[in-house]
Amino acid sequence: MSSIEDKYIVVMSHCVVTKGKTRSIVCDLQRQEYTIIPNDLAHFLENAQNRTIGELRILFGTENSEIIDEYLSFLIELDFIYFSSLENEQIRFPALNTEIVESSIISNAVVEIDINNFDIIYKLLSSLMYLGCKHIEIRFFHKFKKYNIISLLDYLDDTQIMNINLVLPYQIGVLSIDFVDYFLKNQRLKSILYYNSPFEKRDVYHSGLLSVNFTCLDNQLNLHCGISHPSYFAISVPTYIESISFNSCLNKKVAIDRHGNIKNCPSMVGSYGNIYTENIFDVISNTNFKSLWGINKSQIETCKVCEFRNICTDCRAFLEAPNDLYSKPLKCGYNPDTNIWEDWSTNPIKQKTFLVYK
Repeated sequence: MSSIEDKYIVVMSHCVVTKGKTRSIVCDLQRQEYTIIPNDLAHFLENAQNRTIGELRILFGTENSEIIDEYLSFLIELDFIYFSSLENEQIRFPALNTEIVESSIISNAVVEIDINNFDIIYKLLSSLMYLGCKHIEIRFFHKFKKYNIISLLDYLDDTQIMNINLVLPYQIGVLSIDFVDYFLKNQRLKSILYYNSPFEKRDVYHSGLLSVNFTCLDNQLNLHCGISHPSYFAISVPTYIESISFNSCLNKKVAIDRHGNIKNCPSMVGSYGNIYTENIFDVISNTNFKSLWGINKSQIETCKVCEFRNICTDCRAFLEAPNDLYSKPLKCGYNPDTNIWEDWSTNPIKQKTFLVYK
């Protein structure tokens, strides 16, 4: 009968380690949670795979047995590992496949609608669906009637679109409950944001499947994005895998602003064409349009040594050094050297950069 020292350690394949400069995290991609751990424990976990407890004591020194026991208890408690008598037990939990198989040319889009371009919205949506788009955010910059929204949602029903986010101006008489009821018919609708609201509020409906948010922020929505914060962390298998090789915000993304300009992101100044004068398929096929898709966090200053780099979205629209495409996002207040989050907007150095972006 084998003793506990002969047991093999099996690391769950959905628990992945990201090492930072001074500490690390373990992302449980199944539970969509992360746990902060010291770098020493991250090193231990990386070496524990398919070794027996006895072998680990030899590898790290018997004088560290007490620490090893603490590590194992901690990892067991969080369900990051388990013990097995079988040497090849790890075969049942193969390493996470980080290869991305995505047939879509465009996976997500932001479309701004103004009074002047509402007439082409259906043609534009048809083009996006042809490109394989699955996630879309539609921003209204003028007062709307309820049937305008309902007709759009009905048009997107029974398509490959999986998620629809609406951004709407706050209007007295247009109640969110109307769309909450509509959600029962079209569950592609995931969130509604009312801007220019007289109050701040967030409501969640249908077990969290639909969120309705009210914000006092004005319609300068393009200036309000790009914030890095734990509340925006995305912890899932698809987002984790994408962040390893691609930009977690811009990959396979297209934006059409209210003037018809085709961009990587609505917050960016530069555009690659206009839907009124050029074919959107030709613009997206341009190598220059795709040039930002491959900039991942491991290439960006500061981010490349941050333990949160694989679950944090990235912004290339607002940079600490506007002339350096690989500069840290302007709206990030985290310092991986000190592990402290600070208010990025009060940083005196960054305030000088604010003037560049107006």
